[in-house]
Amino acid sequence: MIVRTPPPKRPRSETMPPESPSAAGSDRRMVIYEDSPLAAPLHESPQQQHSDHLLCTYQCRQMVKSEFLDALSSAEKQVCDYQSRFETMNENFSKVVQDYWNCDEFLLDH
Repeated sequence: MIVRTPPPKRPRSETMPPESPSAAGSDRRMVIYEDSPLAAPLHESPQQQHSDHLLCTYQCRQMVKSEFLDALSSAEKQVCDYQSRFETMNENFSKVVQDYWNCDEFLLDH
């Protein structure tokens, strides 16, 4: 899973030991960053702020959707390639088995 929003940064301290790699990957939550109401301009209404948040959410969803569709398309191409390889190998195997049985019958007859 790809996490789109980085986890909040922790203040660095000289006394804190470095995190182990397993501990660093265990806290993989999605965090939504929003401007505080005080930082927003006064002329914007709460409705405008809400719509900006929805726009960001919509854009993020579209980006994830696009990446998902690209990955799906790539996987479908890979499936077609594997299916083609399988059919070729199956045909070759069938020919080898048929040749084996023909050879076996020939040896039994003589």
